[in-house]
Amino acid sequence: MRKCLFVSIVIILIVSFPAIKLSAQQRRELPDIHGKLETAVGLKYITSEDLYSFSFPLYGWLQLTHETGILHAVVSLDYINEPGLGETYVKGGSDYSYLKIGNYTEDWGVGYALSSISILNSIDDRYPQNIFYQRFHRPNPMFTMTVGNEELHEQFVISARDEGIPTIYNTYLGFRMAGRWAEYDMSIGFIRRTGLPPPLFFITAKREGAASSLWTELGWEYVGNVADLGGLIFGYWQKLYQTELTFEYTIWGANSYFFVENSLLLNDFLGVGVKGFVHFSDVRDAWSSALNLFLSMGIEKGLDLEPGVYLFFGKPYTPLSPHKRGNDNELYLRFTYQF
Repeated sequence: MRKCLFVSIVIILIVSFPAIKLSAQQRRELPDIHGKLETAVGLKYITSEDLYSFSFPLYGWLQLTHETGILHAVVSLDYINEPGLGETYVKGGSDYSYLKIGNYTEDWGVGYALSSISILNSIDDRYPQNIFYQRFHRPNPMFTMTVGNEELHEQFVISARDEGIPTIYNTYLGFRMAGRWAEYDMSIGFIRRTGLPPPLFFITAKREGAASSLWTELGWEYVGNVADLGGLIFGYWQKLYQTELTFEYTIWGANSYFFVENSLLLNDFLGVGVKGFVHFSDVRDAWSSALNLFLSMGIEKGLDLEPGVYLFFGKPYTPLSPHKRGNDNELYLRFTYQF
């Protein structure tokens, strides 16, 4: 019933919104509307239960954006398993000096596949494909204050990441100084959970270009009475003709991760891609891997079709499973519509 209601609302908005006839001045006063509807059918093999199962996931997202001078307001709703509140906030100020409060995400990490810094929001594991790290995070109540300019600015964040927080001592606090040096966007700062050490100190650097990008991320968690926990991320992206290639290597504690993604655009409507993840653990002395092979087909403007497969090899490793139940191989056919 909830699925039908959500789909009906989205269809009504899609059909009715373009039909509104207003003058140019009146159109500027209307909020912008954006949305996405994604559905799929999948056949998966659940390793832990030794059985096959069909899945029919449905995801929806609808967002209204309104800007008046220095004020920027966003209201969004999503449907992922059940209706919920998406990115919804009010922001006032300029690009590098502003106040922002609401329900949203704040990602300070620069890693493409993994990031030890992206802890102000939790990973959104409601998406089965999240293991291949499209960097989906769940919005939560937050407050952000930013002061400065493009060359140098400071940010302070308060995040209520955990649901049902009973006291102020369970919130997340973050502070960083960020700016641009030469061709690199750089930042240094810390994040900690109040009342529950240790703090996480970090440094990031990223250089973006039209045909290549380079990034690195260093995190250090001061534990105190036991060994400290640290990690390093190094990534590179290259575009060559119709091919895009991404490499990323991550070390965090006793775990190492290697990620690669390659996509090839065959023509204006058809592309092929592969994403791969390999994990090595010094503690378990074992390896795990995940692979996503897919075709991307543009049917018409805003409407895409993607057949693909998820494959898992090596020792079962729950963080590499999109269903958090072991390594579940799956064939899928996904439709996506954006407007």
